[in-house]
Amino acid sequence: MAFGITAIKKIVNRTNQPVEVRKRDNFNDIVILKPHWEVNEEIWIPWVLNQQEFDEKVIEISYLRENKRVYVWQIGDKVRYSNFGFDMYGKPISGIAKTDGDRMLIIDENSVSLDLLR
Repeated sequence: MAFGITAIKKIVNRTNQPVEVRKRDNFNDIVILKPHWEVNEEIWIPWVLNQQEFDEKVIEISYLRENKRVYVWQIGDKVRYSNFGFDMYGKPISGIAKTDGDRMLIIDENSVSLDLLR
């Protein structure tokens, strides 16, 4: 069964601190957002099936003041996340976790989610 590409097209930072969104396999896919800031940016959510792919391709969201990280990838028909590293059965991301289509990444103080573009 084939699944489509899930693309982040907009990133919204709803926190009181700067955040960095980086895709490990492309040095050009990095965005630093000021607190309460949003930007239109295209980053494809990578397919990750194992630890090696995670290490090479995952999207890493860093809360720069707290030194906290969240990792985002897709596997099967879901976009998943983790606060600690690779987990084949990571929790589906809040909001619209189904793969395929354009999304808005929303970063809150204690969570990340995907939503339809507005």
